[in-house]
Amino acid sequence: MKTSIAIGALALAAIAGSANAGVVDPFTTPGSSNPAGFGSPYVNTSGSGSLFNERQVARFGSSAAASVGGGAWTASLPASGNSSVLRLRQDSSFSTIDLSGIASMSFDIAVTGSLTFFWNILDENGLIIDFPGPFAISAGSSTQTLNFSTANIDAGFDITKVVRSEIWITAASANSSFSVTNYTYTLVPTPGAAAVLGLGGLLAARRRR
Repeated sequence: MKTSIAIGALALAAIAGSANAGVVDPFTTPGSSNPAGFGSPYVNTSGSGSLFNERQVARFGSSAAASVGGGAWTASLPASGNSSVLRLRQDSSFSTIDLSGIASMSFDIAVTGSLTFFWNILDENGLIIDFPGPFAISAGSSTQTLNFSTANIDAGFDITKVVRSEIWITAASANSSFSVTNYTYTLVPTPGAAAVLGLGGLLAARRRR
């Protein structure tokens, strides 16, 4: 059973305003889906400064193509229902990563056609934190953000023992394509930073009076 967790507007403002951004995957390590099958092997990205150390790009549909490199994850999905998936994990399927200090993850996406996507983060017991998707993305550019504070979370999910992150993007119309860039995370602010933000808000309110 999933529960939805929400926090107050002040806390959300603190997270947005004070936390530092980091890199989940800069997409500088090349890799592409295997044209003869499900997808490429995992690629080691530990030297690129990414949050996760290994990445796999895959695709579903014989006419689809997907690749990573040059700062982007790109895919061509000629038929409706074609999919591309990005999986990130820490070293191997048997090691985990602690995401408890992270408030959100986000990526920028440029779309031709129309797409839907799921975004799941799995812990070592197979429990999930995710959007309540699938989400539709129409043609154009946008930023997609998974806020941990408002996501759907399986009861018992252990954010300190995360195994894998997966983003699935599927063509909702024929001849669709996309390019994902700036896959980043935002840290939960320290108590001191949140307090400073709160004080700043009070001072601003006082000036308006």
